[in-house]
Amino acid sequence: MRVIKNFIYNTGYQLLTIILPIITIPYVSRKLGANGLGIYSFTNAIVQNFALFGTLGITNYAIRQVAYFRDDPKKLNYTFNIVFFFQLLLASCSLLIYFIFVLTKGRQYLYIYLIQALMIVSAGIDVSWLFIGLEDFKKNVVRNTVVKIVGLILILLFVKGKKDVFLYAMILSITQFTGQLLMFPYVYNLVDVKIPHLKEMVKIFLPVFLMFIPQIGIQVYTVMNKIFLGILDTKVQTGYFDVSDKISRIAVTIPLSVISVMYPRISNLYSKNDEIFAKEEIVKTIQIVHLVSFPLCMGIVGCSKWMIPWFFGKGYLPVIKIVSIMASIVIIMSFSTAIGDLYLLAKNHMKAYIRAIFAGSCISVIGNFLLIPILHAIGAAYSVVLAELIVLIVMLYEVKNELPIIKFFNNIYIYFLNSFMMFIVVYTVGLVFNTSSILTTFAQILIGIIIYVFLTIIDVTWARDYAIRFFIKIKSRI
Repeated sequence: MRVIKNFIYNTGYQLLTIILPIITIPYVSRKLGANGLGIYSFTNAIVQNFALFGTLGITNYAIRQVAYFRDDPKKLNYTFNIVFFFQLLLASCSLLIYFIFVLTKGRQYLYIYLIQALMIVSAGIDVSWLFIGLEDFKKNVVRNTVVKIVGLILILLFVKGKKDVFLYAMILSITQFTGQLLMFPYVYNLVDVKIPHLKEMVKIFLPVFLMFIPQIGIQVYTVMNKIFLGILDTKVQTGYFDVSDKISRIAVTIPLSVISVMYPRISNLYSKNDEIFAKEEIVKTIQIVHLVSFPLCMGIVGCSKWMIPWFFGKGYLPVIKIVSIMASIVIIMSFSTAIGDLYLLAKNHMKAYIRAIFAGSCISVIGNFLLIPILHAIGAAYSVVLAELIVLIVMLYEVKNELPIIKFFNNIYIYFLNSFMMFIVVYTVGLVFNTSSILTTFAQILIGIIIYVFLTIIDVTWARDYAIRFFIKIKSRI
């Protein structure tokens, strides 16, 4: 029951993260313009790298450790204090180096860089991992929802033109920082907060650092693409890529929400040496991920031609092709994240995880240097897709003797065919309306959902059985 509740909370929040950008992205893209949005994307990408270095690989490590020891209050207290104060120490060091960078290399966008220092501070005091490890998603979801809505209101009130890049950065930075502070009253009710000895904190450096190595690689083929574009190309191309990247990553949050709910549960199963049940849960989760990710990918491709012009403005027409290329990462990234998080990380198979991420990072760097000068933002998009695909292939190879890989591909042809039929219908709806408007996009999404759900209930046995049990349970409560 807890899994279902957490999934509902998490999915509800992910839907909010999809709905809110429908307002913010077209508004901000018009007000700031491609160049202004590109400046923010470029500077924020650099800030995110410092935030990453300021927390190393603590989040995934902390979630796993909290999940391991959540039934032992003494070990839970110890784990929280060691992790939190080590995280705070690292973030402080990163913040100091960041200020040196800003004062020496970042003077062109000095004030934008300075206000975003709050994001590094926010990373240093982030305690969301405690609640995720305890499988208490409600508090995180409520906090994030409040922060998102307040941020939206402030953006609509104060961001009015191309010169408001600083205001935009300030709003996002302050709301994120405030959101972290809101969690601490709950923390004091769960654990006894005490500053540990430095020697105790140092003990977790190696396992945390091992978690950090793949995070560097992930940054290379997610955030670093924007930095490469900013250096090798124009800020306008960076803006095009950024909005395309946002659409794909907003869509992928839905299947990833399933994985994030299952990660602490499966980690807890492995801590109890319940390998058989853990592997069964992984197979079920991957089936759900496929069921959701295929229609999301096809839906983006089917809607983009009519959605982009009204959503971002006519100045963003090149985004149509870029986002159609990047839509495939919804499928690829969801699949690889499920394997990586639910098995390799949960089982602490860090070497295999690092090899996969390192392979993708190398492909990304090579692809960026070769393709961006020729294809611009489209080159960066191809680079991301290829990097994500390499990560998936390597992960499948790493677990081929440990997990029932064949079962991962059960029904995958059905998900593809049903999604493709949905795509044909969605694209036809666009042709019939023959205009770029919110009405066209709404009709495409609504009809697409109906078609896909109908086909899934007919063709996918486990989904049909689950739907029947769900409705029987609902009926029994009425």
